[in-house]
Amino acid sequence: MAKVFADDVALLNRITGPYHDIATGMRNPGLKVDAGVPVAPRIILANRGTYDETAIPVSVAIDSAGARIYQQQMILPALDSAETDSIDFPAWTPGPGGNVYQVAAWHSLAGDTNRMNDTARRVVTVRRHDLAMQSMNVGARVRALNPFAPTGFINNLGDYAEAGFSAFCKVESAGVEIYSQSVTVDSVPIGATRPVAFPTWYVGPESTNYTLTMWHNCGPDQNRRNDTLARTTMSSASVLRVAIEIAATSAGRTPPNACYRIDSLCDALGWTDSIVVGTDIDEVSELANYDVVVTGDVGYNDNDFLTYQSALLQWVRQGGGFVGLGWIVYGIANQNARMMDSALAVNCINHYGFTTLGQVHIIDNTHPITMGVSDFNVYSHGEYAVAGMWPGATMLGDYTAASGQASIACKREGAGRSVYLGPIYFGTFGGYQNEPYYDDENAMRLLKQSLEWAAWGTTGVEQQKEAALLPRLTEARPNPLREHAVIGYSLPRELDVRLSVYDLGGRLVTELGGGAQQAGRYSVAWNRTDRTGARVSPGVYFCKLSSGSYTATRKLVVE
Repeated sequence: MAKVFADDVALLNRITGPYHDIATGMRNPGLKVDAGVPVAPRIILANRGTYDETAIPVSVAIDSAGARIYQQQMILPALDSAETDSIDFPAWTPGPGGNVYQVAAWHSLAGDTNRMNDTARRVVTVRRHDLAMQSMNVGARVRALNPFAPTGFINNLGDYAEAGFSAFCKVESAGVEIYSQSVTVDSVPIGATRPVAFPTWYVGPESTNYTLTMWHNCGPDQNRRNDTLARTTMSSASVLRVAIEIAATSAGRTPPNACYRIDSLCDALGWTDSIVVGTDIDEVSELANYDVVVTGDVGYNDNDFLTYQSALLQWVRQGGGFVGLGWIVYGIANQNARMMDSALAVNCINHYGFTTLGQVHIIDNTHPITMGVSDFNVYSHGEYAVAGMWPGATMLGDYTAASGQASIACKREGAGRSVYLGPIYFGTFGGYQNEPYYDDENAMRLLKQSLEWAAWGTTGVEQQKEAALLPRLTEARPNPLREHAVIGYSLPRELDVRLSVYDLGGRLVTELGGGAQQAGRYSVAWNRTDRTGARVSPGVYFCKLSSGSYTATRKLVVE
């Protein structure tokens, strides 16, 4: 109400001499009301004029869906200048939860000088009970002949905390119900999303179609349209079940968070993924629901750190797959992180080193993890374990700016496998924004193949054939450059290629060569000139190798 009066100051300053000015405000109803509970509208009137006023007509009207359902007028007997008073109207009873009302209050004092503040309006919503079965952990495929724990996610969209109801899950195949379970949900706070885990369902043989349906029976719920959710899926032996382990405070699936990128990758491949915290997978029996766990630098925040890490190590040794991204262990401040270290290829017990320059250099591009992956830039921050690697580990990549320091490594741990991807971060690290790694096609290929290798020990045959037929753009040396750089690339077969340089704005700077070329290794020199022969200014440029729909880029820094 104070803001309404302040907005009128400029107008009133232009009025000379005595004037009439009554301003209207609204105390009741509030923005939200309870269904079936009478509310008496209370209207506030403030005399901002210089006259004492008498017999002021005041009206209240309430509309719903375009129809007027309430209208009353009362008289305020008197209101002296500079005074404020209120008037209570007869009670109005709101309808069912979710109804929306437009409430207006105004006065009709004749001769009022300022009509801008005569009317107060408010949109009023009736509080409601509304629980939505929002999503479930069922993708396009489920793993054939394996246990699966259906999980639904219930979101409280209403205005009341809900408790003491049940959630249900059934599975049907060819019109026959083959699974039916229910669980009790103790509470779902206002605005919260609650996971509901159902007992294990044992999936049938390859290529069987299923329909999973989940719903709840919360009695007071006033919106039954979102109570039930159904998904169709098919059993497949090639489904990868991925657990993305993060801190509870992570931004989760909101782009461009890395969790969202990993989730999108899994969806595109028909894999099943779940975003979890340590308390969800701190027992080997819980980890057994997954083929691979991927975690990052925020994962260590779990309050059950020791229990989770102990279970993780045991699970990996029994055949589980583990992919660690970025700063995955709180190695300096938390020496208990050593158990996670021992499940890795790298030994991070001491501390980490970091590089912000150069590239991730692929040492072995014949390994299933790095096959078809070209060198790519360290966009912001790359890490390496100062303590080196554990015995039996294999280094697949290092940094050009820190030669010999592992950026990519893998190890067999008992019956399981682990992968370390130092340059790919799970989230932000301090002031560094590390998400650009997920925009690089090489980093995404590396992540995909790491998940596959950790789970199965290889990647798909067709993918390997495809990677073996792709051209490869290697690093430019030197980089940064002052006078010239040599850019290398290799062709696995005869291809029509094009090598070009672009500026940060995506404008073509120069063509370095191309055309139909035989299989082999090639190198081209760039003397930092554009198409006219003029020297380019210092800055960031990009070298691009293209062949058909395939492209690969490398950053060039000119000093």
